[in-house]
Amino acid sequence: GYWTELTFLALLLLLAWQMYNSWKLYRWLNSSKKEPPESIGFWSDIFDQIHKLQKLDKRHRKRQKATITEFQTVTNAFPDAAMVLDKSDEISWLNDAAESMLGLKRSTDLGQPVTNLIRDPDFANWLAVQSHVNSRLEMPGPNNPNIHLVGSAVSYRKGQRLLIFRDITDIHNLERIRRDFVANVSHELRTPLTVYRKSVV
Repeated sequence: GYWTELTFLALLLLLAWQMYNSWKLYRWLNSSKKEPPESIGFWSDIFDQIHKLQKLDKRHRKRQKATITEFQTVTNAFPDAAMVLDKSDEISWLNDAAESMLGLKRSTDLGQPVTNLIRDPDFANWLAVQSHVNSRLEMPGPNNPNIHLVGSAVSYRKGQRLLIFRDITDIHNLERIRRDFVANVSHELRTPLTVYRKSVV
């Protein structure tokens, strides 16, 4: 005659057990303890599975951090300036060469629109069409007009772009010397030829 009471008591004890283990799970997940709490039954399996997932996630994060560190080390060794823009053309990453060559700073410029920092109308116009046209841009250095840069844009992922700027000052100067040399030679040759024609006539 006590089956109803016994069933209710068993359900009450089961509910209390579930609530107790839920409370232990909550405390564990919000604490710095690494080892899972002890329990029995399926709650022990739950704690163990969560602990395994935590260790897998920790290893995954460690590998990701190592990959990011390696990527930053490699890209910082590049002589070319590189930066990553999001879909709003805001800077989400840049390397050391971008700081020195473009006058940018990680501490203040990350998250800023790149056109607010590189105030060159040609650059802004070039950047605006790079999602449709793949072209190169030659421009003076933003913080040093005596250097000459060539820029290119590479789209990757959705809405992100990698901008790369190379210092072509030496090539630009050599081209200017070549033009001046050709102009001088043409002028020097033109004078005796003119005299020769006049003497022949």
